[in-house]
Amino acid sequence: MANQTKEEEDEETAMVIKYASWAGAVLVFAAAVVAIFALSLPWWSGTQSSKLLIEDSRLDGTETTMAASISLWTFDLQVQLAPREGERDGEVQNIRATWDDTCAQAARTLPQVPYCAEVTLARALVIMAAILDSFSAAFVVLARRFSPLLLLAAVASGVLATLFCFGAAGLGVMTSTTGLGGMGYFLLGGSLMASGLAVGAIFYAAAKAMPPPPDALEEVRKTRMSNLQESTKKEREMAAILEENVQRRRRESEEMGMSPAQRGSIKRVPVMLQKVIFWTQENEDNEDAELPMELLQAAYQEIDEDGSGSVTLVELVDALKLCGLNASEAAATTVMQEIDKNMNGTIDIHEFVMFFRQGLLHFGIT
Repeated sequence: MANQTKEEEDEETAMVIKYASWAGAVLVFAAAVVAIFALSLPWWSGTQSSKLLIEDSRLDGTETTMAASISLWTFDLQVQLAPREGERDGEVQNIRATWDDTCAQAARTLPQVPYCAEVTLARALVIMAAILDSFSAAFVVLARRFSPLLLLAAVASGVLATLFCFGAAGLGVMTSTTGLGGMGYFLLGGSLMASGLAVGAIFYAAAKAMPPPPDALEEVRKTRMSNLQESTKKEREMAAILEENVQRRRRESEEMGMSPAQRGSIKRVPVMLQKVIFWTQENEDNEDAELPMELLQAAYQEIDEDGSGSVTLVELVDALKLCGLNASEAAATTVMQEIDKNMNGTIDIHEFVMFFRQGLLHFGIT
């Protein structure tokens, strides 16, 4: 039973590792996709954001900005030019410019170009975050196939991606807070959150998957050995008690002057055996349940009607039939092959106990 419990714990741990790692992989992949969208969608909007456009040959400072949408790559402005002589309203123009062209143009006339370094660095950080998130997802997938150590590489990539997203968000604030709050900037926050959650999930899976240190392994080994020795000792003591009870019953029968044939000729429904069978059927799905030794002892004594201290195959099959079970010849042969470990043609109390603890259905008896 101790081994079954350990197997259940290992299976449960494997399931936790599986679901935690896959949850991390999904989150970190989602973070990469969201970061790509954050890279292309506007970060700044509103008429005041147009001040980020340092210099453009199409503007002379007299125009009025009607709308602005600025990402890490481009400017999209709608401006109304100053009215010409005789005109009431000026001409409305849509202007699209890239950060790279604008910064290159401004560098020709300005000794130090504002905003360009911040935007360029923020763009690079978002790109790196998307790449690292993709690597992190790939490491999780590979860890399932090769080694759980790759989960640590996934954690490292996820941490770097999270830091890069955080750095890009900070650079966005440093560039300008005016109009900052476009869809791209909000998506960057979503990517940052997804990366952080993914790191937590993958780290949890990695911690579960890593083997314990040598000292812990030795402690586990000692605990298992101790449990095994205690279980073996308990089984031996119980087997000795059962054997002693069987021998005592044999002596009592002999003192009553009944021969083995006379004792064996009395056919009664084995009530205790019926209880054993009923208990076995009731607890078939409960792997932790264990038949009480006292019940097994009483059932064995009930089957061993001649008090010989051993049960023949015929006695066992007859008893099972009296209990209403279908014990065919084929099933009886299978039982003898499985239960009679010392192959002496009879079943002792220890073999009887092991047989019923494995379950009748295991041998095709229903």
